[in-house]
Amino acid sequence: LGGSLDTSGSFAGVSTGATISGIEIRVFEENSSTNTPSGTHKIIQAPHIYQTIHYPTGCESVSTVMALNYAGINTTVDSFIDNYLDKSSGVPFDPNTTFGGNPRSSSGYGCYAPVIMNALNKLLPGKGYYAQQLSNVPLQDLCSQYIDKDIPVIIWATMNMAPPRSGNSWSYNGRKIQWIAPEHCLLLVGYDDNNYIFNDPQKTQALTYYSKASVDAAYKGLYSQAIVLQKGESSVPVTSVSVSPSSTTKKVGEAFGLTTTVTPSNATNKKITYSSNNPSVATVNDTGLVIAKSEGKAVITVKTADGGKEAKCNVTVRPLLVYQTRDTEVMWFEDNQSTEEVVRPDLFYNDMTRDEVKASVRSIREEAFGFDPNLIPTNIDTQLESFSSADYWRKDTLIPSANFMTDNSFALFLEEPMKNRNLLSGLLPWHEYTKEEHKGFFTNMATNFFANDTFDPIITDMIEHFAGDKTSNFTGTIDGYSIYKNSALSSQVQAHSESTKYVDNVKSALDSCLKQQSGNLVNLEYDPEKRFDNDERTKQPVASELKSRNINQPVFASTSDTLNGFTICLDSLQGNKIEILSYSQNGNSYSGIMRVTYYDHFGLNAEDFTSEGYGSIKNLGVNKLGGFHHWYIMQRYKDLEGSVHPKPFITTIEITTTFSGAIK
Repeated sequence: LGGSLDTSGSFAGVSTGATISGIEIRVFEENSSTNTPSGTHKIIQAPHIYQTIHYPTGCESVSTVMALNYAGINTTVDSFIDNYLDKSSGVPFDPNTTFGGNPRSSSGYGCYAPVIMNALNKLLPGKGYYAQQLSNVPLQDLCSQYIDKDIPVIIWATMNMAPPRSGNSWSYNGRKIQWIAPEHCLLLVGYDDNNYIFNDPQKTQALTYYSKASVDAAYKGLYSQAIVLQKGESSVPVTSVSVSPSSTTKKVGEAFGLTTTVTPSNATNKKITYSSNNPSVATVNDTGLVIAKSEGKAVITVKTADGGKEAKCNVTVRPLLVYQTRDTEVMWFEDNQSTEEVVRPDLFYNDMTRDEVKASVRSIREEAFGFDPNLIPTNIDTQLESFSSADYWRKDTLIPSANFMTDNSFALFLEEPMKNRNLLSGLLPWHEYTKEEHKGFFTNMATNFFANDTFDPIITDMIEHFAGDKTSNFTGTIDGYSIYKNSALSSQVQAHSESTKYVDNVKSALDSCLKQQSGNLVNLEYDPEKRFDNDERTKQPVASELKSRNINQPVFASTSDTLNGFTICLDSLQGNKIEILSYSQNGNSYSGIMRVTYYDHFGLNAEDFTSEGYGSIKNLGVNKLGGFHHWYIMQRYKDLEGSVHPKPFITTIEITTTFSGAIK
């Protein structure tokens, strides 16, 4: 080797202070003989760069610069590392984002193809080449598609094609990173029948032969990733795409445009496509215009042609309100001139003393609050003898021939026991009726007088919900009041002639409005905030059309309605609203689905007991019939005995139907 050994020096690799008495030197000679390819073969004569001295862990940068130099791009490994390679300080790091550590240090880790792609995308513009990342392309295809065309391939494998194994692992940004060892990057430059041929930067010379089987295992162990340089204008790939809004809520008929941003801004191919996973709810065209078609949810996806990057917009479509009466589900205006809305009095509950109840409804007397009929003396009037909680309100037991709607004798009979009871004041022990007893009187009256066999279970269920003994048909709340839905009641109301007439009139009015607006449904939207000025409210398209046609909501108060059960369940409605659930326009034709919702209150108010009372429930004889007194006491008497106080609720009836027509 030449030179001489200084045996008197110290601290040459040891720290004991002892002098060196001798040294053993082993010399390894790398075989410099040239392999001869066997059989069919192809070899690209690409430059070779040795990494070990200056870039011990920089195989990715060295292999890339070999490919660049072969393409005629004059750059150095130092320039590539310093100016283009994204680096981090080391573990923890993501090898798909940065190089871990320093390529010039033996303690560095490495990186994967996306990091080299990002560096090349910064280096190549204006150089007449662009980089293409390849994933899961078999080695034989790399040879046929690129090596045979004199294009070397940068691939990831292992050192000396050793079997890949799991190396160190760490957590980065909430996910586990598993390093594959011994990771290596080489330049594939050829092949023969048995081998793949590389410029291996760890070797001191070009053209290293590795068996195909060992290369295949190492290549797959490093996730089958590769990069090639292609001739042509520099191509800047798409890295991501975003869309705004990413989530939105619209009403049926509304349209909005998506704003899409492709990154980077200088990407070569910015072509995108749009699609909807539920076009019956929301459609999207080639320009990103979204149209809300029907109630529901849809996901609009934007996808890039380059790389298949995706972004999504979640669309929720709500019904479009086109009409509502001035009185909403809870609130009420005393008359059309009033500009102040209040809670409808028939929703008041649990707010009166006994004296206040009697003062508010003069026909309610002390006896309606309780007594003990079992202690009535047997020598009292015959009518009093039969006056029991079980038969008190049974017309067929008390007076079979009476017609309670027309015969005053029945009404007088109902009053007589009360008058006789006054004669017994102080003679009998007082019994306060419980909630259950009041409910029994109310239910007995309702089912015997005001409901047929169809409505018996309906009104009974409504009373149970009112009393707080059932909740199964409550579907939500509005301003603290439960919403009640009963499918049997809804079926009866939907088939009622008053209801079918109203729905048909609404369809006709809607058709007229759509013609006036050239089919633009959104122009028919009703603004409920205008209800405070009734003149302004009725200027809105559908409200104006209904008013001009003198179309009013249904009232269920005929004699047959009263006897069958409609009146006690609904009577005159609190209000209604009309919503469009879906809408489509095709040329001159349109079609859609609308929902008409009736709403009413299952509760009493003091005015129901007077001839001036609002609505027609007074026609049932509310003032005279004790069952209504018990209903009112249950609702308003705050000292009512019972664990749960009765509370009025909002009855809703939803009628969903189709509509269609021509715009001209």
